[in-house]
Amino acid sequence: MRYDTGTKGQETEKLREQRRAQYLDVKTKYAATIKKEKFTSWEEYCNMTLSTNPWNEMYRIAAGKRKHAAQITTLRKPDGTLTADLHETLKYILEHFTPEDNQNDDSDNHKQARTQSQEPTDTATSLWMKLRMQ
Repeated sequence: MRYDTGTKGQETEKLREQRRAQYLDVKTKYAATIKKEKFTSWEEYCNMTLSTNPWNEMYRIAAGKRKHAAQITTLRKPDGTLTADLHETLKYILEHFTPEDNQNDDSDNHKQARTQSQEPTDTATSLWMKLRMQ
């Protein structure tokens, strides 16, 4: 008995070509979907609000993409007057947001921290030198 492999072989080859075409079609659609979703995700990230992406505004300023950079020149003081210039404004901000460093007001923790910060510490270089001398 003789087998007719000609027709069956041709059918197998057609089926293989159909499946390959189907695979390539799905692969192309998949790659396009991935590319589209990556772009969409990146676009959403770049358009996040300042509260969730604090670097958004900084990037715009650094890249020069902001038309008018905000510059603080004057502030209203509690007495209702305005600061005269940038120097006075910065001085007022520093005085307002940085507390006086008064040792008499230190708590026990602050006293301990102040003492420890004034003690000399071993740096990596000094430790290396000590080990080398031994």
